[in-house]
Amino acid sequence: MLWHCIAEAEMKVHSNHTYPSLDFCGFASRQLQKFKHGKITGKPHQPIAHMALVLVTCLSTGLTLSACQTSASNSNPNSPATSQTDAAPQENPAEAGAREFIGTISKGQQAYQLENRIFTSKIDDLGIGETKSNDSYEYQISLSDETKAQVTATAKKPGLKSYTAGIFVVGQKGNELTIRILCRTDKPSQTPPKMPILSEGQAKNPQCPTGSSEVI
Repeated sequence: MLWHCIAEAEMKVHSNHTYPSLDFCGFASRQLQKFKHGKITGKPHQPIAHMALVLVTCLSTGLTLSACQTSASNSNPNSPATSQTDAAPQENPAEAGAREFIGTISKGQQAYQLENRIFTSKIDDLGIGETKSNDSYEYQISLSDETKAQVTATAKKPGLKSYTAGIFVVGQKGNELTIRILCRTDKPSQTPPKMPILSEGQAKNPQCPTGSSEVI
């Protein structure tokens, strides 16, 4: 049964560019912990690496293990109920989709730069799917120089917020690394935030421009 669930999840991951749910991330996390501590025995039909693959996909789409575990805890009927007053505001589904996709693009840019030592202006080069725009958002990559890339998700409809991701190459030559930040307009806007900037000094922390805030 365990490996049947894994296979089903992998099919969902690799078809139509959909991703595993938080509940399944929590399930995968718990099963890997059991395997690690020798609590899963016998000869499974598929290697445990399949479960690890699903967890990597969870992480690559911004679903952290802590969030997975929180989701699993909240789904427990014996856990204390959360009152509506304590719940976080519901995120607009279109905005949530844009946030996830632009985050995936920016992570793809980091991986692409690590492998090729340059950024790309084409989403197709990142191998993250065919979706570039929809009825709610337009996605675009802009390159100003070889040390930074800007990714924007521009809202097409009033009432939606826009996003900008900044990816930067920092560090000395031969010891470079990439850092990124995702910014969202504080209010609904059909104009994305300007390119984030790096702070002065050795820390080189990226900062969102005025009128926007960092999101994770």
